[in-house]
Amino acid sequence: MHYFEPSTVNHYWKRSSTLDWCEQNYHTSQFIAEFYNSLTNICYILLAIYGMYNVRKHHFESRFFIAYMSILIIGLGSFCFHTTLVWEMQLADELPMIYATCVFLYILFESSKHNQYGYVLPVLLFLDALLITVYYVHSKNPVFHQVMNGINTVAIALRGMYLFYFKLPYLTSGVREKMAYLVRMGCFLYLMGFVAWNMDNVFCEQLRWLREETVPSVVSPLLQFHGWWHLGTASGSYYFTVFCQMLRVNMIQQEEEYELIWKWKVLPVLVMTGKSSKWA
Repeated sequence: MHYFEPSTVNHYWKRSSTLDWCEQNYHTSQFIAEFYNSLTNICYILLAIYGMYNVRKHHFESRFFIAYMSILIIGLGSFCFHTTLVWEMQLADELPMIYATCVFLYILFESSKHNQYGYVLPVLLFLDALLITVYYVHSKNPVFHQVMNGINTVAIALRGMYLFYFKLPYLTSGVREKMAYLVRMGCFLYLMGFVAWNMDNVFCEQLRWLREETVPSVVSPLLQFHGWWHLGTASGSYYFTVFCQMLRVNMIQQEEEYELIWKWKVLPVLVMTGKSSKWA
């Protein structure tokens, strides 16, 4: 992650970020520092917009609109960061990851029909986000951000699995199988992205050699592994958000009003089938 290239007058943006990824800067465009790392953020943006559209169309709670919006903001911030490699845009990329995890922690801990924690949970999550933000802006230590984001992500996964396996024993085998598939696919896609992210960091020199000296130019974009991180985490986050929606309707016993369908055989969508009801 620390393959810093000198920022020259020929570069459109003067690099000030603490991170510089494996993709060679301004290799594809004189205006975009990391072209493919920027381009792959379209996956975040499109999936988030599609999720927001379906939340409104099928009358889900605002919490899920905010969840998809947080994914959208990550994609926009990441696009700006990889386009410019400036510190302010790095913050616009990384801090929304922390805020998004807080949104999902709220969704999963406040999962019953009636709020259990009142103002305590939002205040604790706000303080979590605030303290991480203040320390990170001051320290500029990317490892701190990665560790804190990882801790929140693991907490989300553990809470989701706890609710699924221990709080919903009455699920039919068909519904349980559908939800389990969403979790498996979400985890697989996210882990695939994480593996690609690490390979991009560890084997950068080899990947650059392959892209420049070995494979045809039309194939070389496929070896931009940080871009695969974007694709994997964006699609994995989308799958997991749909899982959270299914979890919610079952937790508040409105599962009969919704069903899971597949758009274009790859995108899960939870759609309303019966009369709309007011959410508590």
